Amino acid sequence: MKSDLLDKMHVFSSEYRKTAMVSYVVVLVCCLINYVISGSNNNNKIFVDNIGGRFVLPDSREATFHGICLTESSTLQTVSGLVDITDEKASGLKELGFNVIRVGFHWNLYEYQPKVFNETYLLQLESLVNRLGSRHGFYIILDMHQDQMSERFCAGHGIPSFYANVNLPEFNNNGTKAYPQPIAIPDYNASAIHPPLIKCKPFLHKHHGSAVSLYTYYLGKAFQNLYDNVNGTLDAYGHFWRKVALQFSDNPYILAYEILNEPWYG
Repeated sequence: MKSDLLDKMHVFSSEYRKTAMVSYVVVLVCCLINYVISGSNNNNKIFVDNIGGRFVLPDSREATFHGICLTESSTLQTVSGLVDITDEKASGLKELGFNVIRVGFHWNLYEYQPKVFNETYLLQLESLVNRLGSRHGFYIILDMHQDQMSERFCAGHGIPSFYANVNLPEFNNNGTKAYPQPIAIPDYNASAIHPPLIKCKPFLHKHHGSAVSLYTYYLGKAFQNLYDNVNGTLDAYGHFWRKVALQFSDNPYILAYEILNEPWYG
């Protein structure tokens, strides 16, 4: 039975990689609409030459992008969940030929309670974007970065845990689809007050990392609830992005918004 489950996980993983790559490209192309104006140089922004399909800078030079991804790092944080790219490191990246940085940030650190936002976090993100753009000439892709969706799951982050809750009996503690079924029978931590309620360290060690949570009933259903707007979760996500987009609407350094890192298929 365990062998059959691992075979299924391998198939799911292979199909997911194909789907995720297509989704990633579609999301990035769609998100360029906000800052890449097709066919004409409006508002002094980068635009796309609709004859040759080239990216063109405001001064009419053709743009060629060389990008690098920098999300969160335990050793590069002065603001929780926001990578600290020092001027020294930014200069080094520029010398290597990079001109675009994909900067990760988290919905759960901005909306820390339902409809309650930490505006300081967004201002800190804006400060980072402005410094990288004005001092070092980088364009920025803002990436709403999630891994394993939420802190509701072992080593997860990105989406607020209150939007990752599944209110169905079979997903409750000891239910047939309780986290982390079907990967493992829940081994609850008696002292845990907030999710995840299981003993994460031995679970992650046994299953070789946090990605295994993607194959649990609970995480899959939580993602599907987001896509299906159960209890208004997708509306909340849209509200989050509207606030972010308004904050950066006139920012000359934003190249694109990545709506959701590595969307799981639900």
